[in-house]
Amino acid sequence: PEEHARAWIELGELCSEHLGDRDTALCALEVAAGLQPKSIDYRDQLAKLYQSDGRYDDAIVQHQAILDLEPSLLPSYNALARLYESANNPSAAKACLQAVSTMCGQEPTHIPILPRKKQSISGEVIDRLRHREDRFALGRLLALLTPAVAALAPARRKRGTFSGRKLLPKTHPLAKKIAALAVQMDVHSPLVYQQMNVSIEVAAERSGDRLVPVVIVGTSLLDTEAAIKTTFQLCRALVTLRREYLVQVVQPSGKSLGHMLDALFELAAAEPGARVSKTATALNKLLDQESFDRLKLLVDKLAPDQHSGHEMVKRWLRASQMTASRIALWVVGDLLSSLEAVDESGLSGTELEEARQDLIRIFCSPLVRDDMRAKPAAPLT
Repeated sequence: PEEHARAWIELGELCSEHLGDRDTALCALEVAAGLQPKSIDYRDQLAKLYQSDGRYDDAIVQHQAILDLEPSLLPSYNALARLYESANNPSAAKACLQAVSTMCGQEPTHIPILPRKKQSISGEVIDRLRHREDRFALGRLLALLTPAVAALAPARRKRGTFSGRKLLPKTHPLAKKIAALAVQMDVHSPLVYQQMNVSIEVAAERSGDRLVPVVIVGTSLLDTEAAIKTTFQLCRALVTLRREYLVQVVQPSGKSLGHMLDALFELAAAEPGARVSKTATALNKLLDQESFDRLKLLVDKLAPDQHSGHEMVKRWLRASQMTASRIALWVVGDLLSSLEAVDESGLSGTELEEARQDLIRIFCSPLVRDDMRAKPAAPLT
């Protein structure tokens, strides 16, 4: 395919530069980009030809696809800013320029704010914002496994992390804000506590057969208005209390969760009556036949992935946190405050840089900005 794509590129260059046949050149570049959709160079050449022909929306699609491949490419952000101006979309153009300023460490002159209606985030929005490694099948499997994980997880000690907390009155402004955000995040009536020496934390506590969502806020947040950065942090935390992400709150240890997933894979592959590990045996006792059959269907979908349960969970946890940040950005609409919140999230090094670049990339994409009217980037066919 690479040789074929290169031949089409050479044909396009010949038609464009020497024969003056732009239509054939454009067709040739489209074929080349279709053969090699991950080629940044081919997409860039195609975008330039689209732009010169006044096909701004098509050029925008190509640069959006380039940034999906490499989120740190400043030339594509600059190109998008010019293209959005030409396409009479100044708000999107300013967002791209803000991204460039932020990546270059400069103070932006404009901060676009996108207020959102106080409505529940639909599954469609979640799917659009989901990170590509936040695999739907794995998330659904872990959601079905959550009750068993909760039953096997050690009970929290009374003098543990959340000792000394007090229930925050429902009439408190911060409690009201959390309740409103919980409705948006589709989280059912979380209990809100205040506690010294914490910022924002979440938990899921057992109450009979139910898992009750809990939000713990630091006392330092009680006397201040909920700034945009705080709203971002609250949204990001509340996303993890949604059913598809709750397992990471129930069992924060990725290693333990991966071990549990390996036990499920072991059960799914074992013959009836075969000896299995202690974890698999304990898990089997907690699963009824209907639940096991549903889990096995999802295990079969994940079977082609040759990674261990620990590696799969590790990737999913990292990606799900990026999904949570994307959703929070979608709600608050403010890039700088969101980046400040990510900087204070405890990440460092490569993980922090990837999280920042992912937010910048999503901020400039049609996934977050309603006023970006270009088609979503997709490989050419």
